[in-house]
Amino acid sequence: MEKRERRATIYDVAHESGVSITTVSRFLNNPSSVNTGTAETIAAVMERLDYIPQGNAGRRAQREVGRVGILTPFFPAPSFVQRLRGMVPVFKQHRHEMVVYTIESGEQLDEYVSSVPFIRRLDGLILMSVRLTPEQRRYLLDSGMETMMVDCEDTAFSSVVSDDYQGGMIAADLFLKKGYFPCAFIGDKNRDIAYSLHPSDVRFNGFNDQLKKSGQTVNEAYILETDTEVEDTEKCIGH
Repeated sequence: MEKRERRATIYDVAHESGVSITTVSRFLNNPSSVNTGTAETIAAVMERLDYIPQGNAGRRAQREVGRVGILTPFFPAPSFVQRLRGMVPVFKQHRHEMVVYTIESGEQLDEYVSSVPFIRRLDGLILMSVRLTPEQRRYLLDSGMETMMVDCEDTAFSSVVSDDYQGGMIAADLFLKKGYFPCAFIGDKNRDIAYSLHPSDVRFNGFNDQLKKSGQTVNEAYILETDTEVEDTEKCIGH
């Protein structure tokens, strides 16, 4: 894997522009406060160095590219495909392109969120069932990138989450009402993905805990794991 490029700093911009850090700061906060020639020089250097002011979303808004990135570890799992289908008409209505990036390793996720060229190609980022490290979270916050988390609650960003434990309890209540016993539970096999969530584990806990309250349980022989594709689940049931 290639070595991650070092992010340009305000010191680099000041040095390359031949001005003081104070002048660059004034330009960032209010471009009109710097004379035209100096402002053009600073802007050109920032462009060349791919400099992103820390936490400066205002500058990002001035270079909108009409593109939103979707980071997901499970594409094309059925549930993720459905969510993407829901996004398409909204982005289309607002004339924004939706670009899906599949994450295959923690290192790849790190490269995405810390790469200046990647960040500059997008106006916003949606992370589906992705868990960030503190360093990755800091990179996104410093970039000023508008970020939305789906499935994972993070106080640093806007989040859309579901209560998987409660969902498991609701499923158990239905089984208890219908008398579906003995029963089985088929969960995801993706436990080795450290950068993602494991919602099926939480759902099983809610399901099993609710059954226990009524004196029922799931036989360990009927607790199965499979990949996220429908075909894989059908094969699992067939065996």
